[in-house]
This record gives sequence, C-alpha cells and structure tokens, in this order.
Amino acid sequence: MIVIGCNFNVSSLKRVSRLGDNIPQLFYSNLSPCLEINEYLRSLALKNNAKSLQTNAEHIKEFIMWISSIDENLSEIDDNIFDYYIDALCEYKKKNGQELSWNTVHSRASGAYRFLLWASKKGYCPNLNPEEINNLRQSASKRYKIKGHHAKAINEPIKFLQLGAALSFVSAVGELTGSRNHLVKRRNVLLTSFMLQTGVRVSEACNFPLKDLPEVNTRGHSTPARVIGKGQKARVILIPNDLLFELWEYVDIDREKQLDQLREAGSIVSDTLFITQNGHPLSVNWIQKLFRKTSRGRLRKRKIKHAKPLLTQMFDCSWHFHHGNCNCPTLAKCRTPLQIESQNTSRANQPSAVLTATARTHAFPPVEYGPPAAC
Repeated sequence: MIVIGCNFNVSSLKRVSRLGDNIPQLFYSNLSPCLEINEYLRSLALKNNAKSLQTNAEHIKEFIMWISSIDENLSEIDDNIFDYYIDALCEYKKKNGQELSWNTVHSRASGAYRFLLWASKKGYCPNLNPEEINNLRQSASKRYKIKGHHAKAINEPIKFLQLGAALSFVSAVGELTGSRNHLVKRRNVLLTSFMLQTGVRVSEACNFPLKDLPEVNTRGHSTPARVIGKGQKARVILIPNDLLFELWEYVDIDREKQLDQLREAGSIVSDTLFITQNGHPLSVNWIQKLFRKTSRGRLRKRKIKHAKPLLTQMFDCSWHFHHGNCNCPTLAKCRTPLQIESQNTSRANQPSAVLTATARTHAFPPVEYGPPAAC
C-alpha cells in the first residue's frame, strides 16, 4: 500500500477543486484505489491542514495494513478487531527492541478510531458499535501501563531561566537589531517579551493576529487572550497588563506610522500583530536565526517558551516595585519566592542557583493573583 499526493485543482467540478493539491490518497500494490479511505481523507482535506492530513493518512495506512495482515477487510471490522489492534500497538517492538511510546500508541489508536467512527456512520462497517470502540480507545492508557510500559524517570531536573538572564536576553535582542531603526528594535523586544511572559511558541508569536489582541483588563494583573497553536487548536494565554499596554502603544503609534507609509506606496499589509518593514508577517526562520545569534549557544528559544514560571516572578517584582514595597534598586535584583537560594554558607558568595523543577516541562506552577508575597 502506498500514499500518493493528488492534485484536485484541475478538476472541472467546483466542489472537488476546492480540495486543493497534494491531498494524500491510498492505493494498493496493484494501484487500485482504496475508495472508502480516500473518501475519508478528502473529507478531512476541507478542515485539516496539510501536516495533520498527512499524519492521518499514515495512521490509517498502518491500520489498514494491519487489517490486511490478519486477513480481514473493512466491512468485517467489529469491536473485537479494534480491541486486538490496540493490544498489538501496546505490545509492538521495533527492530532495536524498543517499544512504541505512549504518544505513538495514542495517536495511532485515535486516528483509527476517528476513521472507524466515520466509516460506521457511512455504513461501511455495519458490525461496529461506536460506544464500545470509544470505551476501548479510552482504556488504551491503562492497558499500555499493564503491558509493562512504566513512566520513565527524568534524568535530571528541568532548568528554567533566571530573571536576570531573561532580562539580559531581551535587552540583547534590542541591541543587536536596533542600531539602524528604533522601530525594529522596539518590535523585536516586544516580540521576545511576548514569548517570554506568555509562553507562546515562536510560530504563534509571529502569526498572532492583531484582531486577537484584547483590551486591557484593569481588574487584575493580566488579560486573557486566544492563541492558535499546533493543529489549528485554540487555547487561552495570559498577557501581563504592563506588557499589553506596551503592545497597544506599539500598535497605535509605531505600527500605525509604518502602515501610513505602506499605504502611500500601495503595499498590502499583513493582519498579524508584528510585521516587517514591508508589511509582511515576521518569518519564523528569521526569528530563530535572531535568537541563535543573540544567545550564541547560551540561551535557546525553546527555553523562552518554557520560562512560564518566570511570569509569576516578574509579576511579583513588578507589583512590589510599583507599590513601593520592593527594597531592591532594580527588578533584576528583586527577590521573590520563586528564587532558589543556596542554604550552604560555604557557597554564600556564589550566584543563585538556576530555577529548576522536577515536574514535566509543561507542568508549571499556577499563576496566583492578588498581592504577591513580599520581595
């Protein structure tokens, strides 16, 4: 069985030409098409992006090849066969002896489940019980653990940024790019701060729409906003109000000034929050190169994304600084509950330890609101 990218743009049927090009379609070894599967993939092409569509095609291909290996066909699939498939995924070992990770098992089982659910509604799988296969899919995690796939221990604590290092990186980004144009410097500093204080990915920051920038919520320290992430899935982020004020100042003054110049030249301007001098959205590749050049190997863009615990720290510092309760001359030297100080007197003269956490990367402590602890 092979997967071929097909171009439907040349179709004379309007509803078919809407599918676009490079749509994955499955064919048997004799080049006969897999009609039911291809119909399902064409239905996904109208709502999935190219990467998700390709992933779904690979998952269905794995499932159909497994079905063929046990001498079954689509019309004969029932709950027991799907149950056997989940067991096969949990027990499968690669050539090097390694088992499949839980993420792989979960994604393949879910891909097969969605296809079978669609096939059942279409009448291609009359023996399927949708409720039963849903229960089987939900039980996959427990069965995976029963098979002996225990969670792997973390080799070392996950390191997060120190407040001073983060502030230095933001300043370095501005110094590196703002020598000729202060508007570029301000934009790059704001984008870096936006990533640092909200935890968004570099692609999400570059493609963040201006229409999704919320008005400032004055009742708290931060304002919720929507961001579109991987797989076109939306989630809520918190933008600190101090940063949000600066973003709106950039939109109303710097970006608007740039728009006036571009309109006079008749240029088409992107609707993203951060734009280039030509009105185009910022390139993810360009931002990655900028961060690599700035960090020189000491600080990676992914650490900025995973520096969300620093958000609480910066909130605490900012709150005490503005309310006169901070005894430190600068925010970088402000002590907060998140700072980890060495208790060994013999190491008293050494710098503070790097913020660490033994939880998983995304298991950040919750951000608390209201007056924070004293600095």
